[in-house]
Amino acid sequence: MNTNDTTAADDKIRDALQGLDPPPPLSDAFYRDLRQRLPTPPARLPRRRSVWGPRLVLVAILTTIVAGVAGAGIGYAVAPKHRSVVVTPVHRISGDPTTIPGPQFAQTDGWTTDQTGAHPASDEDTPVAVASTIPLTGSDAFPAFPDSTLAALPADGIVLWATAYPPFGPTSGFFPPRTLPFKIADAVEVDPQWEGQPNSSVPQYVLLGTVDGIQLDVRVYFGTQNPGDDLVAKAQAELDTLSLQ
Repeated sequence: MNTNDTTAADDKIRDALQGLDPPPPLSDAFYRDLRQRLPTPPARLPRRRSVWGPRLVLVAILTTIVAGVAGAGIGYAVAPKHRSVVVTPVHRISGDPTTIPGPQFAQTDGWTTDQTGAHPASDEDTPVAVASTIPLTGSDAFPAFPDSTLAALPADGIVLWATAYPPFGPTSGFFPPRTLPFKIADAVEVDPQWEGQPNSSVPQYVLLGTVDGIQLDVRVYFGTQNPGDDLVAKAQAELDTLSLQ
């Protein structure tokens, strides 16, 4: 094949790729399922503000896979910078290791709460819990993620969302060993913008840790990008009631 033939083939491939429809956005459920299927958690997240949050590593993995397929004509791949992984032993919870205890917030004055309770480890759904200073909207049928509630969250509103995962195997800095209660000041990510954000005024604070062998993912949402000390203290007081049942 001469140079002109090669150039023509490259042009056809480029035109075909440009004509493809963009892929549909991936749902939160997809990310949660993918995270559960990873044999080992990703590396430690840097303490910085990010529009991606802790899904950065998952997005990089997906981007690399898609880029590898498209690479038949034009190859490219995007990958995060190398980060070292700190591995620590896993300590399984006492009692039945086939059951994942469910997170639970106390229903204190001014808060609406709900929880799924414990789940079998083989269950595709994971135990979750929610606490909100405003009632969950009718379209947010628990245990669905409260998108509509966050969309309507007032400036003085707060929503807490907790998810419990079974151990992946060896834990890493992604879910470092911790004890309850989690502290908002220890958030590994503070995201002014985040994937699936239903309200641009609502930031996402991400708290991750391994508690008694269970990997706990807690998100804190405020109705303002600049919550005052009183609002943070109110959120922390309810976060202090989080337990695994």
